[in-house]
Amino acid sequence: MNGGNGGNGRNNGCIYKGFMECNLKEYNGKGGAIALTRWIKKIENVIDNSGCAENQKVKYAASSFVNKALTCWNTQVQERGREAAIGMSWADLKALLVEEICPSNEVEKLESEFWNHKKVEANHVGYTDQFHELAKLVMHLVTPELSRIKRYIAGLAPEIRGMLRAT
Repeated sequence: MNGGNGGNGRNNGCIYKGFMECNLKEYNGKGGAIALTRWIKKIENVIDNSGCAENQKVKYAASSFVNKALTCWNTQVQERGREAAIGMSWADLKALLVEEICPSNEVEKLESEFWNHKKVEANHVGYTDQFHELAKLVMHLVTPELSRIKRYIAGLAPEIRGMLRAT
């Protein structure tokens, strides 16, 4: 799929048809944090593969919403206005979906899992992958970036943690 830059090094975006040819799956807003995380991974792959420009991500992603997710989106359009809603950043849309779609008890469980996430034995890759997955769902706990770094280091084994500094 063409990145939409015509070989000039600039990303001029993609056309909607090209975006849809990447086999985008509908997102219904059901399944809680796990389903949301999977949809986000899939949609980010579609965004990358289709060459979407930053200002197209939210608009095109929203076209996959049905049922509960569509109701949530329509509420945003009504409250903010269409241009403001499609003009929000990709990060803001993801945070909004977590807030609106994930039940508060599930978010609390994710926050607890994030705070208690520790590296076990020699599985550094597993620790890092899981850390990033959890961080995507609890963005408010890892912003600014220094908070993310400190939390990552805190989950490492004491002998490793002692060799590192977050600043």
